[in-house]
Amino acid sequence: MWAAVFFVFAFGAVSDGNPLSGYQNDPAFPEEVQRIIGGSAASLGNFPWQARLDGPLLCGGTLVHPSYVVTAAHCFFYNGQDYTNPGHWTIRLGEIYPNSQENTEQAINAASVTVHSGYNQWATPDYDIAVIRLRHAASINNYVSPLSLPTYDAPDGTNCVVSGFGDTTGNGNLASRLMYVYVPVMNRNTCNYYMNGAITSRMFCAGYDSGGRDSCQGDSGGPLACQLGGTWTLSGVVSWGNGCALAGNPGIYTRVTQFRSWLSQNTGYAI
Repeated sequence: MWAAVFFVFAFGAVSDGNPLSGYQNDPAFPEEVQRIIGGSAASLGNFPWQARLDGPLLCGGTLVHPSYVVTAAHCFFYNGQDYTNPGHWTIRLGEIYPNSQENTEQAINAASVTVHSGYNQWATPDYDIAVIRLRHAASINNYVSPLSLPTYDAPDGTNCVVSGFGDTTGNGNLASRLMYVYVPVMNRNTCNYYMNGAITSRMFCAGYDSGGRDSCQGDSGGPLACQLGGTWTLSGVVSWGNGCALAGNPGIYTRVTQFRSWLSQNTGYAI
């Protein structure tokens, strides 16, 4: 049986305020990605589309329109609890330090959360996508700017960049600033071999056969951006994997090309 881990952290009612580890390593579920491993520190303006979901779970997201953020469906479910009530969430944009207030930062409350109807928190992590409507539109500038949606899939071997505030070691050490790492798109057959056939048409893989560089816990829902035809696009959403940065265990991403129509229907925009 394949075991998947989602890359999300849950914040519990603990006196020291430290994040607790996310989904348990239940062999029935993937490991949610919670951090960037083997990466580099980002500077302000490097990833103006990066969003951080501030709420009961730690996840990333991607600004795709001044009023909408795309993230992973699994970011709204933990141990049977449903966190789709928008009152749980503040979306933070234009920041690189999660523990301090920056003059470039915009904090906007969520107005609604829409999870794909095909997602089932008790099953395999298929249809792992959601969209958040912001209470008001973000101000677009050099530090906050939407990422385009792709019109075609990134070819095998395309070097893409994944960014986030998650675990930097695989041992629960959250990043003190936004991190990023480049990973190549992996051949689907190769990935399905590694993942025992678990990769559906709504997923794709990126990473190295040898491991060492990957997204991890806390990075869930964040962007895998690929430059296609000279334009940076949201090709993937950080979804799941077997551990983090392990040899023969690439990161698994939601395949955004499969959800363009769904996103248009649920935003009202041809984004």
